[in-house]
Amino acid sequence: MFKLRSGVLTAAMIVAALAPALAQQPPTPPAEVASSAGAAARIQTPANGDAVTSPFKVQIGPGPTPGVDKATSSRHVLLIDTTLGDHNAAQSIKADAQHILFRKDQIAALITLPPGKHRLQFVLVDASGIPFKPPVQSEAITITVKESGATAAATANTGKEAADAKAVQESRKAVEAQQAAEAKQAQEAKEAQAIRQAQEAKAKLAAEALAAREAQEVMAALEARKALEARKALEAKQALEAKQALEAKQALEAKQALEAKQALEARQALEARQALQAKQALEAKEALEAKIALEAKRALEARLAKEEEQSRLALAKQAREAQLANEARQAQDAKRTKAAQKTTAHLRVRHAKVRKTRSAMAHLKTRRMPMMLHPVFQERALKLHPRHHHHRAHAHTHRHHHGQLHHHKRHHYGPQHCHRRHHHHPNEVSNK
Repeated sequence: MFKLRSGVLTAAMIVAALAPALAQQPPTPPAEVASSAGAAARIQTPANGDAVTSPFKVQIGPGPTPGVDKATSSRHVLLIDTTLGDHNAAQSIKADAQHILFRKDQIAALITLPPGKHRLQFVLVDASGIPFKPPVQSEAITITVKESGATAAATANTGKEAADAKAVQESRKAVEAQQAAEAKQAQEAKEAQAIRQAQEAKAKLAAEALAAREAQEVMAALEARKALEARKALEAKQALEAKQALEAKQALEAKQALEAKQALEARQALEARQALQAKQALEAKEALEAKIALEAKRALEARLAKEEEQSRLALAKQAREAQLANEARQAQDAKRTKAAQKTTAHLRVRHAKVRKTRSAMAHLKTRRMPMMLHPVFQERALKLHPRHHHHRAHAHTHRHHHGQLHHHKRHHYGPQHCHRRHHHHPNEVSNK
């Protein structure tokens, strides 16, 4: 007991001495811990030397490297009646009767073994089933698998007959057995003393191993505490960063809201200013249009007044010109009337003379007597008589006094017939 306490105190002193160094050094990765520890999780159930009945439970106890399987994706393999040296270290371990694979987070399994002694040991492998280098394995234990009740009863029934047959032989050998027993007791006493000494040595080793294991557990607890503190610090840091991010986000949103409000106010002010400018421009445009309309109205009135004055002057001028033209026409008409009257009188005289000449000629023709006329009347008679002008049917043209050509066919009459229209219209006959 004293040795156990001294081992625990020694382990505590070792942990206390190593604590400052561990506090200054960063935590060792799980893979490195597993490699440096050299021992996998221990077998908690059954214990070394226990007698069990199949099926029995094999449970993993807390080992010196907790969490190594989670960090490195490793698994435990239970070796039954075999060792890691019998296996090729470069190949993965396959599940069979002598190799039971414990999956991730699995801590127990039901094992069925035949009666007898068996060796059990855990070894740590990676995700591919290949053992670590150097090997990480637990302490090997030895258990005894007993026969179950039904198997023992069957064996008893079978061996009852043999026991009856051997009763006599056993009674005969009793004395020999007693003698052998005495000798055996002496031998067993000697062996018990040796076993007791071996157990004391084993207890000493177990105490030392327990002290080392407790030291490892204290170290693991210290690392777990540091990990917890680191996690809390990380969570606090993350919470602080989240709070700062939230405050920054709220500040940004407030700034954006303020900028949006300022932009809205600026836009509203701009729209109001534009509306005022548009209203002023519209009023100026309406005033300009009214002014232009007034000036156009005044210009139109002035133009109408001017046109009216021009029309009045033109009408007065036309009236004067019409009056002058009327007076000139009246004077011309009077002159033409006078000329026509003069021409008519002259023609009357000529016609009278012609009638007189014709009458004289007709009288001479009736009398068939030559008649001598005055040369003037003779010439006129020749000019006026048709037989002297037209010897054959033909057309001739003479020009009137107004410059137009007049065509005649077979004139049988004198000039007075050609100018019959002029005789009826004395105003249109010239003075020729």
